[in-house]
Amino acid sequence: SLYSAKLMNGQSLYVQQGEVNQSPVLPPNSGSSKKVPPGLTGLKNLGNTCFLNSAIQCLSSIPQLTSYFLNGSYIPHINRTNPLGKKGKVAEEYSTLIKKLWYNNLESIAPIDFKFTIGEYLPAFSGYGQHDAQEFLAYVLDALHEDLNQIRDKPLTSPVEDENRHDEVVSQEAWETHLKRNKSVIVDWFQGQFKSKVVCPSCDKVSITFDPFNYLALPLPSSISRSFCVVFASLKSPLKKYWIKVSRAATISDIKAQLSIKTEVEANRIVLTEVFNHRIQKWFTDTDSVSTIQNLDLHAYEILSRANSDSLLLEEVVVPIVHFVSIPKLAASRDKYDVKQKYLFTPCFISLARSGLTYNHLREKIQSVIRATVFVEDEIFQKKTLESNFSIYLIDSNSNHTLLGTSSKFVLNLSLIHI
Repeated sequence: SLYSAKLMNGQSLYVQQGEVNQSPVLPPNSGSSKKVPPGLTGLKNLGNTCFLNSAIQCLSSIPQLTSYFLNGSYIPHINRTNPLGKKGKVAEEYSTLIKKLWYNNLESIAPIDFKFTIGEYLPAFSGYGQHDAQEFLAYVLDALHEDLNQIRDKPLTSPVEDENRHDEVVSQEAWETHLKRNKSVIVDWFQGQFKSKVVCPSCDKVSITFDPFNYLALPLPSSISRSFCVVFASLKSPLKKYWIKVSRAATISDIKAQLSIKTEVEANRIVLTEVFNHRIQKWFTDTDSVSTIQNLDLHAYEILSRANSDSLLLEEVVVPIVHFVSIPKLAASRDKYDVKQKYLFTPCFISLARSGLTYNHLREKIQSVIRATVFVEDEIFQKKTLESNFSIYLIDSNSNHTLLGTSSKFVLNLSLIHI
């Protein structure tokens, strides 16, 4: 039957025509002819079974357990009558799989039979979906233990209480009680004890027990630092990248302090931003936490002003500038053209007075910044052209006769359209 043949959804059948004594035709990618050292054979992915592959490779790398199955020591320990076991099938299929990993010398194999056996007893693993590797590993260890459990008749046991005895005494008694029902190599090599302490909130009675475990779930330590690549735009030199490493509890001022040391630019003359698609997505204040940084690639700018960029009530304000060109684009009606904006170059910053700023003064400031910070790769946009042929757009609805009025309460954005 298809069930006994272990055929599952998604598998392919290959039919060979010809004489019986011909060499068998292998399906594509059924196994590599490349020879590899013992134990380095890989496992093919059967759908989303990377959880299975990683768990099996971890177990295969345990010398004692692998030797136990390779040399046949497991055979006399198989318990086919254990109601909690799998009649020895999981242990036998695991042994077969381990032998393929260590004796075939193939680059990779497909663990179809082992997966089928696991899915037969635990339907949750029968499909091709994703599962938790730790959950699967715990199930395999428990199944191997019950298939190899040498206790045929398990006696009834009672929990062991401390009764004000020393921990060593209680622990030993609890372990001996556990061994009355559980005896296998999995117990010997994998299992241990948890010490549990419970205090009754009403009577303050303390209960201490020692419970067996098959594995320990330990949290991975998180990194205590973060690293950022910062593109620094100096007023005197080309763009340059710096790697900055700070604590996860650091603030933007800490990044600026390190940049100040590397660039010899005062920290209060540095503005830190996130840039995407040639536009400034966010710029940071000194008190912002580094946890607010989403993009690991940052842009920092040297500005002329010594004013604190966190305050908008000072005589000068820091203004970001973005560059774009207008590209004619044929509209859907095909009888007229639309204009599409294409952003380019690295954005930059200038510091401007809040009052009395003229258009000519603004243009001179922009020219000086472009001359120092814009790096042009396209031959169409020569630096001389950039310094002269551009129009200025003020992205702010409150602008009147002067570009920056004293009543302005918001950070302004300037856009340059290059002609």
